[in-house]
Amino acid sequence: MSEGGMTLYAGVPLKPGDLMDIEFQTPGGARISAVVRNRTGYCFGLEFLTPLSGEGTQPAVRKAPPAEEGPDVKQVLKRKEVEIQRLRKEIDTLRSYGKSRK
Repeated sequence: MSEGGMTLYAGVPLKPGDLMDIEFQTPGGARISAVVRNRTGYCFGLEFLTPLSGEGTQPAVRKAPPAEEGPDVKQVLKRKEVEIQRLRKEIDTLRSYGKSRK
């Protein structure tokens, strides 16, 4: 799971382009809209269409902060490196899953 989406393993007949609502069992009962972007067997790549906080109904849009208020470049770089590591692990998992399904 990331800020923009998640991988879901579910025994349902979804296909890319299908819309769905996901409800997380948390004290606040967060509910989020998503679209299926890809599928391998019953493993689905979902893109969130609303913010994770569930506070809005519009798609999340990231705006660059003004230069004088922008985050430290080193902090941004570190977050991006962590995200790349997470994505590499997710890709490896999907590749392993794909090989086991053949």
